[in-house]
Amino acid sequence: MFSEGILASLGHRMALIEKAAAYEGRTREKILALGEAERVYYCLYPRYYRAIQTICMVEQLGVANTLGVNLFQVAENRLASLLLKNVVDALCDGDLQLRHDQRPSEIAFAVCNFAFGARAMMNCQIATRASGLENIPPKIQDTTALFLDSLGWQPLSTDWNYAHTRLRIRRNLFAREWEQIRALTGQTTA
Repeated sequence: MFSEGILASLGHRMALIEKAAAYEGRTREKILALGEAERVYYCLYPRYYRAIQTICMVEQLGVANTLGVNLFQVAENRLASLLLKNVVDALCDGDLQLRHDQRPSEIAFAVCNFAFGARAMMNCQIATRASGLENIPPKIQDTTALFLDSLGWQPLSTDWNYAHTRLRIRRNLFAREWEQIRALTGQTTA
């Protein structure tokens, strides 16, 4: 039952990623759309989300695992390729400039690392309690903005209303999913 559920959820994750990939806007807004797709998946499938992180950790340890790994790898590869495409597009659009010793793949890798770490920290109550943080998703949004600003990725968060962009993404791409999330959690706002 669990394996069937996680496989079905992975299919939904791919659909969310593809919705985000179709978002039209500046490259940094597209990164935000991908982040929103991941957040929607996390909110709808928190148990499966943690299982995916476990699969990723098992894979890092070199232990073979057949439970949905292929579909998981397809989703992770798609996310990585979309991040790299956004980095290259940002370079072409002039929204991002590399130092002389950097390559686009290194920036995409750094964004992947940041995202993976942020997602892992959402579930680490010891770390969040120790840091005194509550309501982690907005903190992740703030630190993501700080990280992308530190790369010089334009427009900077001081020059653009990313909160408005996030709401537009939720309304235009993930309205149905956020209705489901509100129904599951009893929240009136996302």
